[in-house]
Amino acid sequence: MMTKLYFRTGLTCTCFGLALASFAGVDPKVKPETLVDGNKYVLVNKSQSSTQYMSRTDWDGALYFLGEKESNYANYALKAIKNKDNTWSFTIDAQETVTDPETNEEKTQDVTYYLILPQGSANVNVNSTDQVKWILDPKEGGFYNLILGEGNNSDALGQAPYTPTKDIRMHLNAGNQYVCATYYNGPWFPDCYGGITQVDDEMTGNVLFSANDSTSFNWGFVSVENIPAYMADLEVVNAINKFEAEYGEYEGYEEGVALSVKDAAAIYNAANYNENEEDANTITSMISTKIALYNEINNAIALNIDNDKTLEAAIITAVKTFNSKSDATSLETATNDLKTAEKNYSLGTGDITALGVNMSFEDLTAQNGSETTGVAGAPTGWNIYINGTQVTTADEVKAAGIANWHGVNADCSGDIKDGNYGFGLWVSSVPNYEISQTIKDLENGTYIVTAGLMVGANGNGSRRTTQRIFANLSSTYFGVEGEYDESQLDNSEVYGFANNSESTTDTEMQPVEVRAFVYDGTLTFGLRTDGNIAAANRTSSNGSGGDGWFKTDNYRIQKVGYDATDAYNTFNHYFNCISNYYADNTKMAESMMAKVQDAYNKYEDVSESNTQAELIDAILATKSILASAEESISMYEKLNNAITEHDIKLRLYINKSGRGDYEDAIDEASDQYEEGKIETMEEVDAIISKLDAALQACIQSDEIEEGADLTEYIQNPSFEDLSNQNDASSGGVAATPKGWNMYINGTQVSTAADINAQGVTGWCAINEGDAINVELEDGTIVSNQYSEGTHLWGIWNATIPEIELSQEISGLPAGLYTLTCDVLVQYNWAGNCLTTQRIFANDYVAMYSTEDAYENNLPDDAKIAAEIDALVPDAEIKHL
Repeated sequence: MMTKLYFRTGLTCTCFGLALASFAGVDPKVKPETLVDGNKYVLVNKSQSSTQYMSRTDWDGALYFLGEKESNYANYALKAIKNKDNTWSFTIDAQETVTDPETNEEKTQDVTYYLILPQGSANVNVNSTDQVKWILDPKEGGFYNLILGEGNNSDALGQAPYTPTKDIRMHLNAGNQYVCATYYNGPWFPDCYGGITQVDDEMTGNVLFSANDSTSFNWGFVSVENIPAYMADLEVVNAINKFEAEYGEYEGYEEGVALSVKDAAAIYNAANYNENEEDANTITSMISTKIALYNEINNAIALNIDNDKTLEAAIITAVKTFNSKSDATSLETATNDLKTAEKNYSLGTGDITALGVNMSFEDLTAQNGSETTGVAGAPTGWNIYINGTQVTTADEVKAAGIANWHGVNADCSGDIKDGNYGFGLWVSSVPNYEISQTIKDLENGTYIVTAGLMVGANGNGSRRTTQRIFANLSSTYFGVEGEYDESQLDNSEVYGFANNSESTTDTEMQPVEVRAFVYDGTLTFGLRTDGNIAAANRTSSNGSGGDGWFKTDNYRIQKVGYDATDAYNTFNHYFNCISNYYADNTKMAESMMAKVQDAYNKYEDVSESNTQAELIDAILATKSILASAEESISMYEKLNNAITEHDIKLRLYINKSGRGDYEDAIDEASDQYEEGKIETMEEVDAIISKLDAALQACIQSDEIEEGADLTEYIQNPSFEDLSNQNDASSGGVAATPKGWNMYINGTQVSTAADINAQGVTGWCAINEGDAINVELEDGTIVSNQYSEGTHLWGIWNATIPEIELSQEISGLPAGLYTLTCDVLVQYNWAGNCLTTQRIFANDYVAMYSTEDAYENNLPDDAKIAAEIDALVPDAEIKHL
């Protein structure tokens, strides 16, 4: 329940003539259904929101609630079975793979799971194969209380010394997400929605408890085909009733709440409701815009600390609109007018926070109006970059490797927190990450950006890495200066330290401040982090992961004015970089080095005594030169690395007859590097492609002898070349590995975006695999999944499409060749992952498992191979 806010501006609030009425909200038009024996239903709860749909965990069958798309609610519908004693059982039919004890072969069999409260758990699960009964206690509106009956957790219900004196009933947990049954001293007691009250019974010595809010004890059943209509109706009903319940008693706003509830109820209760599909949207817009105006009024009241008369007048006008209007257009106009008044007031005080968007993450529009404990896309007004690539949607965030939590929710605290929500990220391995936004057309000068930042340790120790708030060129790291290895920090920033101490917390944010000089009217600010523990002077990762995670909130910007020191420090950063490149004669294009020398000569005498205009001109010029120089340096570094790699490979093929041509190609590339005439990355890529072709020609230049190892003919055979994915491991989706071709559902793909477009958004990339602990037959302990080098390639997705990873080797003489590789097909907590994983070479196919495993599941290429084998059954070499 939100904290009540009261209208205070120092002025008398005028009461309007509208008579206050008492509204009881609206009753749903679409109600839960009467149970019919044998029919299937989706479980719904009276207190749940319209964004929650019943789902079931794969690992223990626990029931919980998710968004519509994530829930797959249709797959988890419960069959209602009426028992002879008038109790009910609820089941899900499924299939499971079991091993036949006589033949030791795997087979699939049908299984029926019952809804149950298992021993030692508070979570209601669908995972028992024994019949379980529930007693239904009818409530109003088609809802029931579900009371534990025979076959449930009888031992837990009678735990000594407490013997329950009341029925144990199903309800939502405190987080309004899981289906639970709470009993005294039971697991996670008292994990109950709305909380409980405990009372000592002096006569019996027992402890009794009752729910503070029994709404979530009421359960209903809706058939799958009626769920869309039920949820759509629930959204409207909740909008009206929750608005009245939460806002109806706020002092100074009672009239406006009553008016909107009355008008919304009139639309909803009309006989022709929803003949026009806009009726529901009209109601939800009426309520959401009124809540937005209420929130903005309170923002303005908190902002107006000096009782500015103009802002006070704007607040009074907004309150009058709140109490006299209910249409969305009038309310949106009033909200925007008040925001403009706040902006003008703030700008007059030098506080330009109002120029930013969603600075405290209170706008949940990008998350469909709901907070999240899963993965959401970029919050309204903000940009997200993961490993240098901008991502917007939740699927793009997941494809970039963030599969745990990414989004806005209320799980944050601290004096610096503003409003109800904060933004954060948790993933086992944090990538290079940035959340930011940009404000343009500012007056040049110094600005101070402040924000709340949580960097929290846990029982396994620190999770601090490079979490920092940045603004333009400047950044401030969360911790104390001595806690960082500055050689590991980003030297493209002018950085400082907030000197905060990392405490054992998952919620508490602390203040961080950074000064930034604006020289082109543009201020870009936000947060950056990654998983580099070495940067934080740490030698071991946190055992539970999350190194580099954060929560952040309450971004504020204060205009300082012109500060010569800040301006000079910005210039000096760019100039020092140019000076170092010039002094070290860093390799770049000759034409680029000439420009660097000119800039050095022109700006070496600039100081703080120069005018603001002169310093800004110097900043813009040196920044531009630096950007071009670094681009040229990057090109030449790429070419030099390629030449070095080919020099090493040349030594491997010293006895090849084609070695001379290969050496000539390397010498030619080296001459081009030294001459410094290369101006574009396209030229560099063309030279590298020529070197790769020369290498392949050298490898294949001699006759192949029987028994020769031709692994060198395969490009990137063990996936040690990560150049196609920015030379970095990935837990998300990356481009096709260097040297390989990839086809998904018959379509060739090359980029991460191509792969995403084919529905692969989980993992499809090169990385080191997972940490494992496996003892081999010879007693050797293996701790890594990769079997050659230090990397492997793989794919994981909720649904695996038809996928092929392949390459072609040409110029081979006719003959028999043997292809081998190492493949992992897992049988894990999710069950048997075996489908049609296989390797192939031309018409020859090797399936991963035994012949029996593919009785009804052979892919087309394997069927063809089998047909060829059938033509010559006695052939020594089989195609399958």
